[in-house]
Amino acid sequence: MDQNVSRSFAAEARRIIHLLVAGRYAQLKDQGLLPGGHTAADIRRILDDYGATLTELPDEAFATGRVYAQAPQGWYCLVTRDLRAATLAEATRDATTLRPRGGTIILDLWTVEEGRSDLSVELYVGIDARHPIQIHELRGFPPKLIPALQDVVHQLVIGNYAGLVADGRAGEFSAARLETVITEYRDRVIAHLPLAPGQEYALVDLSRDDFKQAHVFSAIDGEWEVDVRLRWSQEADGLSLRASMYETPDGIRVEIEGLEVM
Repeated sequence: MDQNVSRSFAAEARRIIHLLVAGRYAQLKDQGLLPGGHTAADIRRILDDYGATLTELPDEAFATGRVYAQAPQGWYCLVTRDLRAATLAEATRDATTLRPRGGTIILDLWTVEEGRSDLSVELYVGIDARHPIQIHELRGFPPKLIPALQDVVHQLVIGNYAGLVADGRAGEFSAARLETVITEYRDRVIAHLPLAPGQEYALVDLSRDDFKQAHVFSAIDGEWEVDVRLRWSQEADGLSLRASMYETPDGIRVEIEGLEVM
């Protein structure tokens, strides 16, 4: 095993977060800490869009690290671990045998304005690599986009499909098509979902917390392509809403691009 992985996970993670806090995004790339996917410009855009000031991580950030640990069978499972005293090898130990195998760790990030924020960083930790810890992904759904998306979802919840068409937010969808997609999906789920008397399976409004797992696929000059999972009154696999969003003088505009089964 590479001796690099005997280093402190928290210390190595703090080194990366410090570069984010200091705005030294190009240095992340130069040091091999940003291997693929994101560029330095992507990191800057994600943090600028989020609109809060990143700060150094407190000790409690490492007490609830979420680890995708690999089991011997090859599959991964998400476990919560106290990583405050863990080495890099210990942080991603096998979920069954506890041997170090490498994996991805999700840490919540802190901002000056919020404390623990909805920003998070996924760090890939290897056990034999020249760079044993790297940024895999930086996630943070821009808060300024949330109200506009929440309102579109609310119109779907109350069945105001014609209204979405009338104001252009339905995109290429007709009112009949929106209703058909949602109704057919609901009916398919109900056919296989045991419901107690009086229970229903219905689309419900999204809370801010529902956007923690939302994705921004692209963002260029005030335009975003986003995807958010719709929520239902009973747990089951869901539909995702894909939309284009635009910053206009009148605020954020939304156009539905798709409704897809996850």
